[in-house]
Amino acid sequence: MAVRKFLDLSTAHLSPAARAWLSEGSTLNHAANYHGLAGGAAMSALGATLTGWFMHAPNLPDCGRTLYGIPEDLFPVIRHARAKGCDYICFDADAEILPELPVLDEDSAATGPAAASKPMAFSYFEVRPCIETYTRLADQIEHGNVDSFRSEEEYAAALAQAEAGGERFKAFWTIFGIDREGPGFAIGDFTTKAAAHEIMNAILAPMAAARDTLDAGSRSSTPITVLCDRIDAASNLLEDFINQSSNMERI
Repeated sequence: MAVRKFLDLSTAHLSPAARAWLSEGSTLNHAANYHGLAGGAAMSALGATLTGWFMHAPNLPDCGRTLYGIPEDLFPVIRHARAKGCDYICFDADAEILPELPVLDEDSAATGPAAASKPMAFSYFEVRPCIETYTRLADQIEHGNVDSFRSEEEYAAALAQAEAGGERFKAFWTIFGIDREGPGFAIGDFTTKAAAHEIMNAILAPMAAARDTLDAGSRSSTPITVLCDRIDAASNLLEDFINQSSNMERI
C-alpha cells in the first residue's frame, strides 16, 4: 500500500494568478467528474476545499518551461514540497505561513491566515470560446490543456491551427464569472455559443427584472407612492432570488 505525504501550507503563499489557476482547475474537474463536461483540468490542480485548494506537486522541469500551465510563482512552493518528500500540497487559509517561502497575499500576512479566505463576488459574467487540446505524456497518461479566448478572432485562429495540427482537441463555450479582484472562474461549459448565452441570460433574468421594475418607476411623472412600490418590488425580486439560491447558507 502506497502512503504519500502532503504539505499543509497557508493560502497567503498564493498569488492572484495561482488562485485563479487553482480555482479554474477545480471547477473543470468538478464539471468533468459530476456533470461529464469536458475532460477535467491540468493534472496538478486536483480540487477545492472550503478554505483553499489541493494540488499535486509534480517534478518540475529544469529547462524553465511551464508544466500543465502552472503559474511560475508556484514553483518555489512545489520545489519546497518535493524537498520535504511531499507529493501533494494542501493550501489552507488557516494553515501556517512559512518564513522560507514568499508571501504573495499581503492581507493574509498582515491580519492572519483566516483573512486569506475571502468571499468570491462576481462583478459580471462573460461567455468565452475555449479549446481543449490533448497531449500524450511520457507515462502514457493523456493530458488536456484548456485555453480560453477573450476575442473570437483569436479563437478562430487557434481553432484553425488545432484543425491543421491533426491532434485531438475539443472546442466549446464557457460561462466565466469575473471576480471583483480580477480573475475569471469557469462556471459551466456548453457545446454552442447560443446555449451558453441562454444559460447566462437565465442567470441574469431576476436582476434584469429588478432593473426593468426600477426603470418603469423612475419616470419624472411617477407619483412617489408608486415609485416606492416599484423600489419594494425590485428589492423583493432580488431578495427572493438570493434566498432561493443560497441552499440554507444565508447571504
